[in-house]
Amino acid sequence: MGSTGGHMFTVSMDSLFYKTAGKQSPIYRIKTYVGFALLASGLGVFFGGNILGYLDFQKYLLVVAGLLTLLLIGSTLLPKTDTFKFDILNYKQDIFKPHILLFISIIFCFAIHMGSELTSYGPFLRENLGLSFPQMGLYMGAAIATMFISIRISAKAVEKGVKMQKIVTLGLLTSGIGYLIMLNSFIPISFAGRVIHEAGDAMMFVFLYMGVSEFFKKERVGGNSGLITFTQMSGILTGSLIFGPVGAAYGYQVPIIISSITTLLALLLLKEYEKHYINRNAR
Repeated sequence: MGSTGGHMFTVSMDSLFYKTAGKQSPIYRIKTYVGFALLASGLGVFFGGNILGYLDFQKYLLVVAGLLTLLLIGSTLLPKTDTFKFDILNYKQDIFKPHILLFISIIFCFAIHMGSELTSYGPFLRENLGLSFPQMGLYMGAAIATMFISIRISAKAVEKGVKMQKIVTLGLLTSGIGYLIMLNSFIPISFAGRVIHEAGDAMMFVFLYMGVSEFFKKERVGGNSGLITFTQMSGILTGSLIFGPVGAAYGYQVPIIISSITTLLALLLLKEYEKHYINRNAR
């Protein structure tokens, strides 16, 4: 139930973001919306880790439920958006294009590594690096918070004319390589690797939100962005089902190594994406 509610929230907020664009450029809105969302996530992880140093999980979940109730009340202040009803064939025509299918494939391949984060990242910090919950909160939260800077730097680069393909290439490289550096047992080096990894993930979020903003019509962006979210969740589910048992059986570092490789393999899909995307723009 919690997962379903979380995904409904994500899809609805993203749809609200895309549909209330106004005259602002997509990249300007992305660096604000995604940047501050990630900054808040980092702060949440930091405070959550510290709270778990004093409360057990049951009491902590009650605190989270209370905070969600406050958000529920605050959600009534959000702007209203128009809703549209389309035949499913319209969505099929939106999706079944070579560059869109490759875009979806890259997002899926990239999202697989998040399955290892859900199942092995925390246990790796606790079991392999020996961190306490407050230390894990600082490690994870600070790394996520730095994504705010990465988002804004990436967005600024796009505004200055840097092609998105370069952003994605650098994003996949830093995400995969940084994840491997994180395995170092010396915590400062491990943390530096994590920051590098998060910088790469931030670049990929810019790619994701820019792609949806550019490829899909505003009237159907809610349904289409929902499909992209479903693709991302499918990658996470696939990774979780694989990496959970692998981490338990062979060590929590093994899923991190494997998912780093799957992230780097997405570069092969990017080459095909570039080819079809360039051909599309040429027409």
